[in-house]
Amino acid sequence: MHELIPKLSPATATLLLAPPAWGKTSMLLELFQQKSARLLFVSPLRALAAETRDRFRAQSGVFYLESGVDPLPQWRQFLQSQQGVMIATPEKIPQTVICQLAALEDKPIIIWDEFHLVFSWGWDFRPLLWERYMGLANSGCTFLGMSATMTNQNLENFRQHSLQAFDSMTVINLGNLKFKNEPSEYHFFGSGQKRILERVFIAHAEVTVGTILYFCRTRREVAEWLEWSQYRGLKAIGAVGGEVDSFRAQLALNPKPQVIFATSVLGHGVNLPTVAKVFISYKVASLDFWLQMASRGGRRGETFILYSMNSHGLKRWQAYWQRFKKTLTAGMMERPQAIRICKRCKEKLKAYCFLKRPTKNAI
Repeated sequence: MHELIPKLSPATATLLLAPPAWGKTSMLLELFQQKSARLLFVSPLRALAAETRDRFRAQSGVFYLESGVDPLPQWRQFLQSQQGVMIATPEKIPQTVICQLAALEDKPIIIWDEFHLVFSWGWDFRPLLWERYMGLANSGCTFLGMSATMTNQNLENFRQHSLQAFDSMTVINLGNLKFKNEPSEYHFFGSGQKRILERVFIAHAEVTVGTILYFCRTRREVAEWLEWSQYRGLKAIGAVGGEVDSFRAQLALNPKPQVIFATSVLGHGVNLPTVAKVFISYKVASLDFWLQMASRGGRRGETFILYSMNSHGLKRWQAYWQRFKKTLTAGMMERPQAIRICKRCKEKLKAYCFLKRPTKNAI
């Protein structure tokens, strides 16, 4: 994969856009082994940084900043070394370190993963992302950003705000905002049909081979579904923001759960077992975040099925509703409803209802 990266030189920026699960972290490991250089790997997600640390365990000269530990001794050791990789979140990069990087003659290569989050979160939710990016961009180091979901607006922001920081900028697009492995089936649910999606999930929860990943809007929803799973005797674990380390520990004890309930925290990073079905139980406004969540299935090339409350125009709603191959259980019999008209593509599509009464949209 290293052939895809142009010759890296100081004060230049390269943005690599590739689909989720393309192998960007493997490319990073290969780059480290071949160039025998110092790398500063920045991840805005602590769980992703920890998993990158695990990938580099067999390598020497790997520095990882643990929580609650003074980072400055490790930074001094990294800056004085000739070869090594520092894995850090933006919060673990002090301003004094950025000043030292700017003063170095032999500068490390900076690799920033999930680079789109700098622009999605850096201006309001986590302003330190933006501050640290601008500091590192003006340090004179070689910069390599990696992302799978850079919107046109984020690309324009990158161009506008980085022109003065780098001598040159290169964008390599190998598949931005695309699936690497598309779902074998799509099931999209319209407004007011969340109840139907939940019933479909309940019918499939106990009979699906493989793990079901169910995305919830809130932490409370995750807790409620975990309580329901315990009552039904399902092997289920949950993941919410700020507790990903606890989730990884549970996953180590139960590597093949029947169901994983999570907020959007699992949309990025965190290696999961083989996911057979992905449920997104609420409308995700942002295309980039929706794609990250939907792409959690099929990361190893296996087939998976996607159930979502919106599609962001995926395949022009061609699978707005597909007939299930097996009769649903849990007291819900499959029966044709009326013909629906999709307002988006003006095509008549047959829907299947699991409610006792036809919905208001039926004609």
